[in-house]
Amino acid sequence: MNKKVFFSLFIAVLFLFSCSNTEKLIRKGQFDRAFQVSLHRVIRHPDKAKEVNSLINAYNKAQQSDNDYIVMLKKQGTPDIWDNVFDAYRRMDSRQNQIKPVLPLKINGQTQNVPLVDYQNEIVEAQKKAAEYYYVHGKSLLKSNNKDKARQAYYEFQKTKKYYANYKDVNDLINEAYAKGIRHVSIFVENKSLVNFSNFLNDELSKKLLDLNTPSFNSKWVQFHTYIKNPPEQDYSVIIQFEKLFATPGSTNQKSYNKEKEIQNGWQYVLDDNGNVMKDSLGNDIKVPKIEKIFCNVTEVHLHKEVHVAGKIVFYDNVLHQELKYLPVGADQVFDYVYATANGDLRALDEATKKLINKKPMAFPPTPVMINDAFNTLKIAINNGIGKNKGIFR
Repeated sequence: MNKKVFFSLFIAVLFLFSCSNTEKLIRKGQFDRAFQVSLHRVIRHPDKAKEVNSLINAYNKAQQSDNDYIVMLKKQGTPDIWDNVFDAYRRMDSRQNQIKPVLPLKINGQTQNVPLVDYQNEIVEAQKKAAEYYYVHGKSLLKSNNKDKARQAYYEFQKTKKYYANYKDVNDLINEAYAKGIRHVSIFVENKSLVNFSNFLNDELSKKLLDLNTPSFNSKWVQFHTYIKNPPEQDYSVIIQFEKLFATPGSTNQKSYNKEKEIQNGWQYVLDDNGNVMKDSLGNDIKVPKIEKIFCNVTEVHLHKEVHVAGKIVFYDNVLHQELKYLPVGADQVFDYVYATANGDLRALDEATKKLINKKPMAFPPTPVMINDAFNTLKIAINNGIGKNKGIFR
């Protein structure tokens, strides 16, 4: 089989497949898909009768399907149909605009009738009624003192803007609906510990723990706010309950131990039983290393001091008056320091002990500094805890 014959057969098979594929789509009710496939074929092969026939068939069925859908919607008579009516008319108009460039369609030289309809009046009517429906429905929802309905109103007004960007006072209504739909969360600190701070220290504690990345908690409909004192009762609360704070006074433990080692300290001659120096086979004096044991006393000093802070994050619904969740949080700041002093022959020390005696003595860090560092760590835990659980508020 030569290449020309093979290519002709391939084109024939492809043509038959495209026709059967279009017919299969029509049988499945996928009229618009069948229209797109057959339109593409007719653009490439405008003189093929089967392709033209398939296009006309698919086009008529797609248009009729949308028209039947519109008739059914209008028979329902409900005010919420106009969005769907608008979309259906737009589809029919778009489909008609797509087929216009290939008109007139001909089969065996005969022009085929493809009726064209002006849908602009119907599109504009549906557009006006859809916009009006969403506008009126949104205003109705906005009248209720309900945040969920205010959010629904916000999206209804957005649908109105889809049709007319500046429809009546829709932009003002969108802002109003958004403001009414937001739920607010107050974040504040409660001192539940046995430590009775002064009012000043309570405020400073709150400032420290509330230095959070609050904007990262916000979502479209939930806004978080921190309060150093006197938090208002908003929709939700995040209560950082400070429960425990203790700091050890600092302990010093000492232990002493000896280090010993055998080292070479010169040479000594090997004597025979008569006290004479022994000779080797060459007549040289025999001598061996002189081993000496050395000692060093080590005093190791271990300093330890720690601060522990703990509490929990309470997620609370002020509308339902119920706790939604709580999350324990805590932080530790630990000071551990070891150094050593030595008395004796330092050559007896191993490398680890040498490093200890080379360290300088150090004083305990002040308790306020350690508390501040612990609160910085606790603040990070609080920030992460709220961030991971912010979705509990909707």
